[in-house]
Amino acid sequence: IGWTIDNKATFDFLAHPSCLGVIDPEFKTVDLICELVSAAGDAAELVDLDQIAAVTPPDSAKRSCCNEQPIVALSPGVGFT
Repeated sequence: IGWTIDNKATFDFLAHPSCLGVIDPEFKTVDLICELVSAAGDAAELVDLDQIAAVTPPDSAKRSCCNEQPIVALSPGVGFT
């Protein structure tokens, strides 16, 4: 996550709740992601995949879509929409 914020990149955390609950029943991973994004202030934000898609040009495979602000995406499956 730190590298993602420092390099204005996108980190896409996808996990099915039934799997994450077995591996990390206290959801410490999600808590850590939220803490790091919060600590970054205006340098990062939590968004859903729809928000990423809305700012992604159709030819984005050739370049990054998020050059101005890093985005940390959490899937709706882990409680973020």
